[in-house]
Amino acid sequence: MQELTCEEILETISKGEDFKNQFKLNFESIDKLVAEIVAFLNVEGGKIFVGITNNGKIAGLTSTQIDKLNQWISNASRNNIYPNVLLKTQTITCEDKNILIIFVPRGENKPYAVNKTDVWIRCGSDKRRATIEDIARLLQESGRLRAEENVVDLNLSEENLNKEYFSKWYKEYYNTGFDYESEDIKKLFNNWKLAKEGKFTLAGLLLFAKDPETIKPPFIIKAVYWEDLDNFKDREEITGNLIDQLKKSMDFLRRNLRKIQTGNVNAPSVLEIPEEALMEAVANAIVHRDYFIESPIFIEIWEDRVEIRNPGKLPNTLTVEAIKIGMHNERNPIILSFLEKDKEFRYSGMGKGIPRIIRECKESEVDVEFINDVEKLEFRVIFKRK
Repeated sequence: MQELTCEEILETISKGEDFKNQFKLNFESIDKLVAEIVAFLNVEGGKIFVGITNNGKIAGLTSTQIDKLNQWISNASRNNIYPNVLLKTQTITCEDKNILIIFVPRGENKPYAVNKTDVWIRCGSDKRRATIEDIARLLQESGRLRAEENVVDLNLSEENLNKEYFSKWYKEYYNTGFDYESEDIKKLFNNWKLAKEGKFTLAGLLLFAKDPETIKPPFIIKAVYWEDLDNFKDREEITGNLIDQLKKSMDFLRRNLRKIQTGNVNAPSVLEIPEEALMEAVANAIVHRDYFIESPIFIEIWEDRVEIRNPGKLPNTLTVEAIKIGMHNERNPIILSFLEKDKEFRYSGMGKGIPRIIRECKESEVDVEFINDVEKLEFRVIFKRK
């Protein structure tokens, strides 16, 4: 924890409350204090400035009030917050008035709860009770729950199985055909965590079922080439299994992006944005999206940029800076383990994707930006068009 200076505090106050900073005049009870702390623990962490009004006026605290708050914080970290957490505080005098700052880390063992029952999360500059979906995402961040292992309402049967694709995938990887008469497909899929109790899991559905969008409509890709904010030049709802979604997405990008000539006039033209970088970005979105969030992946082409947006912020403790140097965390390891065996997917999941995008764009003099939006719960890759 790095203590703040008075100048830094005044600068924070001037910007107002936000996702990472909250102002409080004081706390009436330990339960209200703990609720605010838990809300920060369950997202990205932050700071609570006590002794400041909501509109940013420094009211200050007495020494007695500060002692009482520190005692509450010490007790809460051991007895009222579950799992327990270590909290640090700072007392500083600004404009001749005392302020207490509570430094709340990003929680590593989510979800955190008040007295083991009430789960809160930050929402903008305020907090709200966590929904079931929120709690599922928090469990996913801690590695205790994975959306891809959830059972979906579709029986595992040859009628519902995409036999053409599964047979092709199986033969490519195992160098032999799958014998549907002698092999037990249900036992195999259960062992692979692609099915459970006779039904597909989400991973099994998205990888090997027929028309998965009929069971899970949100898990598609929506691609749009915008002419302006109200009109489009081209659009497509991209459906099918995850391999189909990658191939159709690349087809959409190829037909809408400009082709440019490089070097010799007889050399083949290339896309204005490196095709390998685009494919990495789409594959990354498919593999690492948060499947607890029932929303499509978006591919949007504008006159000045191409945006690829996938639901879910970066998992666990990853940051944009970390992924640029190759650090990675597998949110959907089952899906990844099967897709990386498909030659058409060309994605290893070893942390090489983002550095490859950066390298390809640098060589082609294309600006690329990565945005981890923790409030909107989405990750964006933005390629600038020349």
